Amino acid sequence: KGLKWISEEDFVNGLALVQLLPGATWVSLTVYVGYKIRGIVGALTCFFAFLLPPFGIMLLLSYIYFTYGSVPDVGILFKGMAVVVAGLVAHAVVEISKSAVTDWKGVGIALAAVGIMLYCANIFLLLFFAAFTGILVYSQSLKRQNTDASTENVQPNTGVMGIPLRQIMVLAVVLATIAFGVSGQPVLLQLGSVFFRMGALLFGGGFSMIPFIQQEVVTHYHWLTLDEFVVGIALGQVTPGPVLITATFVGYKVAAVSGAIAATLGIFSPSLFLVMVTAEVHQKIRDNTWVKSAIKGIAAAFAGM
Repeated sequence: KGLKWISEEDFVNGLALVQLLPGATWVSLTVYVGYKIRGIVGALTCFFAFLLPPFGIMLLLSYIYFTYGSVPDVGILFKGMAVVVAGLVAHAVVEISKSAVTDWKGVGIALAAVGIMLYCANIFLLLFFAAFTGILVYSQSLKRQNTDASTENVQPNTGVMGIPLRQIMVLAVVLATIAFGVSGQPVLLQLGSVFFRMGALLFGGGFSMIPFIQQEVVTHYHWLTLDEFVVGIALGQVTPGPVLITATFVGYKVAAVSGAIAATLGIFSPSLFLVMVTAEVHQKIRDNTWVKSAIKGIAAAFAGM
C-alpha cells in the first residue's frame, strides 16, 4: 500500500485468484504482484527474490542437520524443534476445518478422506475422489448462488479473454530447457518432476499439503525417514518464507545442492507458471461452478488427511 505499485482492486483480485490455484498461495500472490507491475520480468523477479532468502537459510540448516545431526547436542536441538510440529499440525487441522468443513457434505468428504488415507494412501485417487464428489454435491447449490448473484449484479461483457500465447511460449521454452538440463541426471529429473507434480496439483499450500508430501517422499520413494521428514517440516517453520521450502531439505538429502535446487524449483515453479497463464482470465476461472465445487470438495478432504 505504501509503495502504490498496484491498486487495491488489483491486489484483491490477485488474492482471489491465488485461492483458486494449486501450489504455494503466497508465492503465487507475490508472482501476481510482480506480473501486474512489470509483466513476465516482474513475475520472475518477485519469484526469485521471495524464494532465495528462505532457500539459502534452509540449505544451510540442511547441511548442518545431515552433517552434524548425529552429534548429541545438535541432535537434541533438532528433535526439540520437531516436537513442535505436532502442535502446529493440530492447529492447522482446526483452522482448515473451520473454513472447509461447513456442512454435513464436507464432514462426509473429510471422513472418506480418512478412510482412503488409511487403507489406500493413494494421493491422486484421493484428489480425484474429492474433486468429483465436490462437483456432485456442491455444484447445484453454487450454481443457484451464481444465478442469484448475476441477477443482482450484472457485469458488462468484456469480450473473449483467452490465455496469452506469449506466456505459453515462454513457459514451454523454460520447461523444455529445464528438462534438457537435468536429463542426464535421472535423480534430479525425478526430484523435479515429483515436486512439480505436487506443486501443480495440490491446493491449499502449507500444512494442507503435508500429507501428500509425506506420502511421496517417505512412503513411496523412501527419500527420508519419518523422523527426518518431521525435522524438515519444523525447519520449514523456523525459516522465513513458505512452509513448502521443506522441499529444499528433501532435495538436499537426495542429491546435495543440485537436488535442493531441483526440488525447490519443482514445487514452486507451478505457482509461477499458473499465475502468468491465468492472470488475464481469473474472472472466468473464479466464476466457474465446476471449478469452485471441485476445490470445495478438495478443501474438505484436507481436514480428513
